[in-house]
Amino acid sequence: MMMEKSRSRAGLDRISFVVLFIFMILVSIVLTAAALLNNLNVGVCTASMPCQAYLTGLSDLVTPVVALVTFVGVLMVGRRSRENQKPTWWVPTVGIFAVILAFYLSTLLNAAGVNVSPFRT
Repeated sequence: MMMEKSRSRAGLDRISFVVLFIFMILVSIVLTAAALLNNLNVGVCTASMPCQAYLTGLSDLVTPVVALVTFVGVLMVGRRSRENQKPTWWVPTVGIFAVILAFYLSTLLNAAGVNVSPFRT
């Protein structure tokens, strides 16, 4: 009875890991595309209002790099936790939040690079 319960719990944990991992991949793809599209506001740069190219260039790299590092990290930590028979559902959840924070940082860097407030409506 006890062994059957631990098997079902391990099966549910594996399913939740896979579902959250797939969701993390989708979130990473969408936010990476959105971060790259953020650079379209470089068109507001003129001679009277110059842009800071290093900030806009850095904003291009933040989300994709964090998404890639998170992808590899989630696979490594998830595998190690599964070998130790520890719950793994939290690993892709942390990855999702990391990619969202990276996108937010990318948006702020881009806004600072073109001297525009990201919160202006």
